[in-house]
Amino acid sequence: MFDETVYVVDDDPAVLDAVDEMVRAAGLRSRCFRDPEEFLRSVSSADIGCLILDVQIPGIDGFEVLARLKTKQCRLPAIMITGYGDIPMTVRALKTGAFTFLEKPFKPRELLAEIRNAIATAKQGPATTLTYKLIQLDLTQSEYAIMSGLMRGLTDAELADEVDVSRRTIQLRKSRLFCKLGVRTRRELLEGLVDREILS
Repeated sequence: MFDETVYVVDDDPAVLDAVDEMVRAAGLRSRCFRDPEEFLRSVSSADIGCLILDVQIPGIDGFEVLARLKTKQCRLPAIMITGYGDIPMTVRALKTGAFTFLEKPFKPRELLAEIRNAIATAKQGPATTLTYKLIQLDLTQSEYAIMSGLMRGLTDAELADEVDVSRRTIQLRKSRLFCKLGVRTRRELLEGLVDREILS
């Protein structure tokens, strides 16, 4: 009997099938939904695991799903996925309560790593210090860009290519961001973002 369940909400049946197969092959239980309303009716505050959630879903989008999960006091860490991601969308996902944000197409091992991180972080319980700081601090656009890249698992070199600056500049900006938020590593940053009730 598994203790955790990976919930997958996406209106694309091909994505549901692929993620379901990957999750089960990794020894985890999965439940897949094309209808977000059906998913919301199926979960409660007692459920443990994580959620893989498409941003663009007919009817209610992924952000509305997260908001309604909050009202149910359901604390499943959400990995939001989209084919049309940008920095503003990533920041909105973060503030709505997403654990991390991945752009399609993503590598299966990348998604699986985020699933394991999300489940492990959920077991450690919520953290509030960092989430309060995110609300109080006025981060620059470049700092949000760094945070977006870190949430998507980008390396310093990949971040440098994405924003067209040197790797050294990325390292300096990342150091300033970590100093502002009072964290030392990417893992501490992600763990501090789990408390969705603060990020609203």
